[in-house]
Amino acid sequence: TVTTPERTLILGGPDDEPELYDLTSDPGERENVWRTPGGEGALLAEQALTLLEGVNTPEEYLAPRRESVDRWRVIGKSA
Repeated sequence: TVTTPERTLILGGPDDEPELYDLTSDPGERENVWRTPGGEGALLAEQALTLLEGVNTPEEYLAPRRESVDRWRVIGKSA
């Protein structure tokens, strides 16, 4: 989970759709906006993965999250 003042991003495993919440309009985190146009979720996910790589997070934790982002980015484009 990555949280900024405006957004919360939750990354699970490869079969779990990432979750992105707009905390300014949805502080209760009820509406997942991952699939909204603009790709903001994928950008935040890439930044989070880069941060985790930078602190030497083991690959066993990174790989499932990379798979999830890659998979759902493709699904989002075709939806």
